[in-house]
Amino acid sequence: MRIGVIVTSTLAVLALTACAGRSDQGATKNAIACTRDIAKSPEASTVYKRLWLGDGSDAADKLRDPAPLTPEERSALTQLHGKMLQCRQFPYSASSPSDAREMQYRDDFFQRSAAVYYKLEGGDLPVGLANRLFIESNGKFQADMLRDHLRVPPDAVEQQQDAEKMVQENDRAAAAAAEQIPQAQRQSKKRQPKQSHAEQKAIAPTCTWVGNTLNCPTAR
Repeated sequence: MRIGVIVTSTLAVLALTACAGRSDQGATKNAIACTRDIAKSPEASTVYKRLWLGDGSDAADKLRDPAPLTPEERSALTQLHGKMLQCRQFPYSASSPSDAREMQYRDDFFQRSAAVYYKLEGGDLPVGLANRLFIESNGKFQADMLRDHLRVPPDAVEQQQDAEKMVQENDRAAAAAAEQIPQAQRQSKKRQPKQSHAEQKAIAPTCTWVGNTLNCPTAR
């Protein structure tokens, strides 16, 4: 069974720390086991089909999903988040400068994941946009780690590269489709009444990362 974006976020970071060879490997293994147990939960099965997994199984249609989570999915995500916080209670010690940097990058990653989570939980983001934000956040995490010569598993790097390529291809396809709109249709759109601010937000939400903060001026 696969898991949703918040669960995947935590598991991805814990998997990286498991490769570091620190003295607290027992705690790390317990945290990973805790996360994998959650992946088998009914809540996970409710949300995993729509949210980005980052395990190489995702299809491009997850980036084009225009709707927010349903009330049932939002409830399941809330329960998953609470369980994941319990998994993160396992001790994590920084015994060297490299461990301390990795801990900081991991905490930054969790902060960004929480920002996406709260927007999803509140029904304020279309799932496709949330999935894109997760890909961007994971890319930053890996870039931070690699810049400091901290180990990132090659398969994780490859999966991230594939995800970023999928985003680029999706953007190109969207741009090409926009170019094919007949001129008459464009003119017709120009003559339509100007949309209200609320309508514009509902149709075209956008979000950008400002550090670890999610800025969504057009999301409701």
